[in-house]
Amino acid sequence: MSASMSGKDIFNFKMQSLVFGAMVMGFGGALYAHYTKAISPDVFTPLYGTFIIWVMLMAGGSGNNKGAILGAYVVWAVWIGTKFMTDFLPYTLKARAPYIRFLLIGILLEIILIYRPQGLLGEEKKVSKLAE
Repeated sequence: MSASMSGKDIFNFKMQSLVFGAMVMGFGGALYAHYTKAISPDVFTPLYGTFIIWVMLMAGGSGNNKGAILGAYVVWAVWIGTKFMTDFLPYTLKARAPYIRFLLIGILLEIILIYRPQGLLGEEKKVSKLAE
């Protein structure tokens, strides 16, 4: 809103960021394809790549860099801790251990969202440095 009031073309900036992001992803995909020599959908695990990172960001607080880092440490500690805990499961539940880990991460996210919707370290609301 303030950028458009300053005379900036917001659509142009959004389009530039979309094109730049697509270029970076295309370049990364090309390097990955060259490195692996074969690409199959079975190689990618979207839950690990998207779900865990999304939970890390949401747990720490999406508007704060320190919160995102704290959320990454907390979720990764729970993720590693559940790996050790699933070693003690009976043999019949060993095959379901990854799903139990995702369930525990989801429960952690729900607890954080219920008690601290802004994240562990929420965004600090500052209107201006002059207002202090």
